[in-house]
Amino acid sequence: MKFCLKKCLVSVACVGLLSHLSAAETKSGAFVGIGGSISGIHINQQLKLNQLNPSGNQQKLVYSGGLLLGYQHYFNQNNALQTQIFVGSGFPVKYVAKDSREDQNPSGGSHQDKYQASELRTETIPIVKTNVEIVYLLDFLNQGEHTLGLNLGGGYQLDFYLRKMVYYGEIHGFKGDLFSSSANSLTHTFYPKVGLHYYYGRHQFNVDYHFGGILSGKEVEFANTKKIIEKYSASSLSYTIQTIPSYASFSYSYRF
Repeated sequence: MKFCLKKCLVSVACVGLLSHLSAAETKSGAFVGIGGSISGIHINQQLKLNQLNPSGNQQKLVYSGGLLLGYQHYFNQNNALQTQIFVGSGFPVKYVAKDSREDQNPSGGSHQDKYQASELRTETIPIVKTNVEIVYLLDFLNQGEHTLGLNLGGGYQLDFYLRKMVYYGEIHGFKGDLFSSSANSLTHTFYPKVGLHYYYGRHQFNVDYHFGGILSGKEVEFANTKKIIEKYSASSLSYTIQTIPSYASFSYSYRF
């Protein structure tokens, strides 16, 4: 009798262990998919050229998308580690800094005419956006083909930008584009993130929030800055781009 009872308990334990291993194996594997993010940049630019001083500060949203590739391994039914890499690009961001100047009325009166004297037009293009992440997965709901869980992790982000600048103004009787320039730059940061994942069979959906990183800003110097300053007697020319580190991301992937 005791032997039969012991045998039954061992059988039940084995079945339970096998079911957990089966669930872990089912949710483990490599995956590929697509992802996107909504982040932002803070642009600060200034030009001092004789009496024309276009400058400005503004925040702009950046929309980007790309491909992701990764692997996740479940140690049991509810706990796993995931590694993934994302490579994508973004839509251009345009910004115009304007300068307003007041000129005295030639007749000697007190009336003043205010008009736009110059503009500093810039365009920032996120050429390549790359993320490498390690994430801990904690599933708290398993119901048939449906799984819902929490993402906790961090990563490293590297972005490559192309920046174009055009200065429009009026000097020595000429009105139009006085000069243009371009520059390339890299920005990078380490960040933590938190989010949710949902599985339906082999289909995986993720929504994450990336918090502020350790490194977040980059000051850009255009290639021919010194020539511009010398040619137009400018006292300074600066352009700073500050990445806003916190942003939201979303993705869909298929697990093999």
